[in-house]
Amino acid sequence: DEGDTPAASRYQRAFVLAALGEADGALALLDEAIAAHETELVYLAVDPLFDPLRRDPRLAGRLARVGAPSH
Repeated sequence: DEGDTPAASRYQRAFVLAALGEADGALALLDEAIAAHETELVYLAVDPLFDPLRRDPRLAGRLARVGAPSH
């Protein structure tokens, strides 16, 4: 039953877009995840699924907003 399948979180959708090279979309979804206080954000600084965004200076602002170091 499709009703029992949980929807992917904004955080999860963001790392898919990051992997596809769609930084703008990924960062927009991270903004939404931050606004929604998604718990997965605690992993943002170390999650290898976001490695494609590590060189993007815009990621540092998102890391700061969740209180994570931006190395």
